[in-house]
Amino acid sequence: MKIRVEGTDLAGVIANMRALGKAGPEAGARVLGQLAQDVAAKARLLCPDDPTTPEANLRDTIRATKATRGQSGMISAAVIAGGARLNKLKGGKGWNIIAIVQHEDVTLKHAHGQAKFVEQPFLQTVPSVGPAIQEALDQEAQRVVG
Repeated sequence: MKIRVEGTDLAGVIANMRALGKAGPEAGARVLGQLAQDVAAKARLLCPDDPTTPEANLRDTIRATKATRGQSGMISAAVIAGGARLNKLKGGKGWNIIAIVQHEDVTLKHAHGQAKFVEQPFLQTVPSVGPAIQEALDQEAQRVVG
């Protein structure tokens, strides 16, 4: 990627450079947020059934967090299964162990779904992260600098 920063005067060039400085984190957050949504959607498809309570199963608790930028500048997003949402659906506390066991125990047999239902789509997505961020950064730089 080659970016050319221009302006009619020094103030214009500096303004364009400052605008470009915001492009990376904004593009990264957009891309990571979308990729987390994609991983969550794929995880829902792979999540094991809960035949005892089909109206309140683990699949319903899978969600992606919003991409955020921490104080250190690191941008992160997460995919979560279980948590308070699962406890609420199941009507009590202590149900989070289900999410951990269902995800980690590869010896369990399921009519539908599998173990590693979050990990597998995440690992399949990893190779596309760099190119997706690069493309988003290129587009953002074009938009900001022109």
